[in-house]
Amino acid sequence: MKKNKLYFVVGAGPSGLTASIKIKELNNDNQVILIDKNDSIGKKIKVSGNGKCNLANINTNIDLINNSTYCHELFQDGYQKINNFFSETLGILLFTDENGLVYPNSLTSETLISSYLEKISSLGISLKLEEEFLSFTSEINQILVKTTKDTYLVDYLVFATGGRTYYKNYNNNVIRELEKYSVKYEDFIPSLTGYLLKESVKELSKKRIKGTIKLTSNNEIIYSELGEIQFKDDGISGINVMNSSCYYAKLKDKSKCKLFIDFYPTLEKETLDLLIKKREINNFLKGSLPLEFYKYLIKNNKVLTLDILKNYPFTINGVYSFDYAQVSEGGIILNEINSNYSLKKVPNVFVLGELINASFICGGYNIMHAVLSALKMVENLK
Repeated sequence: MKKNKLYFVVGAGPSGLTASIKIKELNNDNQVILIDKNDSIGKKIKVSGNGKCNLANINTNIDLINNSTYCHELFQDGYQKINNFFSETLGILLFTDENGLVYPNSLTSETLISSYLEKISSLGISLKLEEEFLSFTSEINQILVKTTKDTYLVDYLVFATGGRTYYKNYNNNVIRELEKYSVKYEDFIPSLTGYLLKESVKELSKKRIKGTIKLTSNNEIIYSELGEIQFKDDGISGINVMNSSCYYAKLKDKSKCKLFIDFYPTLEKETLDLLIKKREINNFLKGSLPLEFYKYLIKNNKVLTLDILKNYPFTINGVYSFDYAQVSEGGIILNEINSNYSLKKVPNVFVLGELINASFICGGYNIMHAVLSALKMVENLK
């Protein structure tokens, strides 16, 4: 690799921050400029894990993430790479809970933010906040980049702008510019979010119940998870609900999807049947469900059967908007990207993290993907 190259990184989230640091560490002669349109770095880091900063997961079973060769190759030995970066490069002590979720030992995102800032400063990386990317032109051996504040002539351009979530005033400058070079992408849609329901559930608003959510397509279960389900005025949410929405978002044909809730997830059908037969069903429900749910079931069902209690049907009427989603599904399709994350059609331009069409369930996997994509990109620069 030639010395004295100028890398221009757009987006100071986990992938952009990590890439900037590793590029500079790889060769101190490299010049790195990192811009972000916000007034501070790591906007998504701050809200991860409800502020506790869930940044990885030791459970990298590919079936829990995404059944693709890309994910398998990237997440293989992923936790070890993540641990090495955060511990050795940033000096952060990590903590793993009983479910395999990884956090800073401080259980606060500020630890990670401050560590990133300190490392960026010590390496001499030029951080420019409140500066937004506008356009780029690929020229012979160099790239002309325009922002809201300046124009730059750079050797490499790295896009780490993420998807559409957490932006009040989202613009698609990056996607629009890549379209000029015929780079293919999938439109962003909300993922890791709740469902809007066709049925009226307002009387259950703000109520929670432990149950198993089941998402089906063509009468086959494509995702099922036990957890706390939260009802809203017009829909449902909760970790297990949001995880199922990640699979829902990936479906091309959503018209054949159905949603079911098992209100008695800890009881087998046979056991539940015996318990119901010992009492009149209304009395059983009253003594085994929160009052609001008992009233809802009685009011909305002329006949309550065992199958209904174990597979209560709801009709999906869409999902909540980007304002309520944790990640976006969509982005640059994998076939457009080389193994080093450069674009096949514009080799000096790289795309990382959520800008790539790959999203994951809750549990630290999305930040993990962002950081791992940055680490792999720089490994391939050697």
